[in-house]
Amino acid sequence: MTMNEYFENKKGYGLIFLRLVIGLRLVLGVWDSIVDWQQMLGVREFFEQAHIPFPMFSAFTAVYAEFIGGVLVILGLWIRPASILLIITFLIAIIFIDMHNPFVQSFSAWVILASSFTFLFCGAGRISMDEWLRKRAKSRS
Repeated sequence: MTMNEYFENKKGYGLIFLRLVIGLRLVLGVWDSIVDWQQMLGVREFFEQAHIPFPMFSAFTAVYAEFIGGVLVILGLWIRPASILLIITFLIAIIFIDMHNPFVQSFSAWVILASSFTFLFCGAGRISMDEWLRKRAKSRS
């Protein structure tokens, strides 16, 4: 058996590594804004300086979209709706903020956007709540 053959039938397992890294980055990146109101106000101030409309609403929405999306990505639960949420969030972030920065400085946003598209098209993989729910529904029918 070649290496390609060995890994071909295991490719559904590979997404767990990407999901854990991206999900943890999302959750840990906004955790301080969730637990400390002053940090959330700092996000609002940053959004005001970036001329993002409705800065407090936008800050609250972006922080919780990243947090909830990150948790769902880690769990592999409702990965496609979570991916759409993250794609919208990071497209807005890139357009309003990161488009003006060098690519290396905005790399994190681009990686999360690319990963979100990967999850949208590939799903959560074999080690995920989505897969568990799919198997459970299949066994009941």
